[in-house]
Amino acid sequence: MHALKISLLLVPMVVVIAGCSGLNTPTQPTQPQQASQGPEFLYVGTSNPGLLTYEIRPDGALQPKPTSPNATAVCSPTLEPVPGRVYVISLSCTELTGPLEFRRFDLDSAGNIASATGLLSLGPDFPSVTDTVMSFVPDASGKFAYTWSVDNDLVEHISLLQIGAAGELTVRPGMGLSWPVEVSAFCGETHNASSIVTTQEGTFLIVQDLRSCRDIDPTVNYPVYQVDSQTGAIGNKVGEAAIGDITSPTPFTTQNGALMIFGELPMTGENGDLRLFHIGLDGVTLLQQCHADQPACAHPQSGMFHPSGKWVFIVDHATGGIWTIPVTGNSLSADKASFLPLHLEASFQFAFSADGRSFYMGQWNDPIQTGEIRGFRVNDSTGVLTPIAGSPWPLGKLDWITAMTPIAGTGQ
Repeated sequence: MHALKISLLLVPMVVVIAGCSGLNTPTQPTQPQQASQGPEFLYVGTSNPGLLTYEIRPDGALQPKPTSPNATAVCSPTLEPVPGRVYVISLSCTELTGPLEFRRFDLDSAGNIASATGLLSLGPDFPSVTDTVMSFVPDASGKFAYTWSVDNDLVEHISLLQIGAAGELTVRPGMGLSWPVEVSAFCGETHNASSIVTTQEGTFLIVQDLRSCRDIDPTVNYPVYQVDSQTGAIGNKVGEAAIGDITSPTPFTTQNGALMIFGELPMTGENGDLRLFHIGLDGVTLLQQCHADQPACAHPQSGMFHPSGKWVFIVDHATGGIWTIPVTGNSLSADKASFLPLHLEASFQFAFSADGRSFYMGQWNDPIQTGEIRGFRVNDSTGVLTPIAGSPWPLGKLDWITAMTPIAGTGQ
């Protein structure tokens, strides 16, 4: 699931709270299902008290644990995992109006936070006015990542970062993308790395192109670029998921391999829809548009693919429940969807356990500022959801949940 990571006014604070409003943000990379070889934790980023830790039990239940004393206190963190470590963009818990902070947590073989770096700088090769890291999108292998910035010449950049064996970051000039910033009192446009996907045809970078002008609906499109899977260098643009005008405050995307879903629920009270795209070397193809004639597609507030790619789970705004929609070949089988009635009225973050058998939903309700995590077991054959005993787990009073990141121990 993916969010509006950069504001049109280029306000840094929007990035770190990307999961709270706008286009919803990813909570974990799509990966093949695999059983954990050791303990498994769910790290939850919140506005306050900051970083929370839960152990995922074999039955999917969450057991609260003290967060490692080796973890620096962070508030409203985004958590971007790569093998053996997590990169963190956050607000200072003591200076909430200060600049964003960028650091790294290194993990032990059990998945605990073993150490934390000080604040990281990307150095003189990073094309940024402030040297502030405002977004960080790594590939699943942990070899490289992309970040967004604007330089002194008012040029917008998606820069390639090489990730070294010890987690050190090196900017690779000339291997990313750039655009001139539109200077206008009425309009603004940003291009930000949204996600990296790997398919049978190769690796691709999906970019979010968001444009807004005063008094008219914003537009969003998703150009897709081929990526060198070894170096991370961005190559040719292969195509674009053309969305156009949006009226929803929280449209979302979710990807699994070559498939990408865009969902939108208009502010106007009209019914929404889901659009399914295929990404490949021959371009980006709209495969299907699922309209309100299918109840599972009528009111999509948020959603996420199962890691297996066999189902997509959609939160229904009108009913507050969750649809399980089978994905058959290259199509959504909405007519075969199952429904779990609930009373969901909040904003959402999602995560799965390593084996894909447990599905977690972090939700918070802005008017009363309380949060909770709901857990569900996923039927291996049908994708039908069953609430986990002990769910929901209350988070107490908070402004928002900014990340939910599962970390499985290696058992080494």
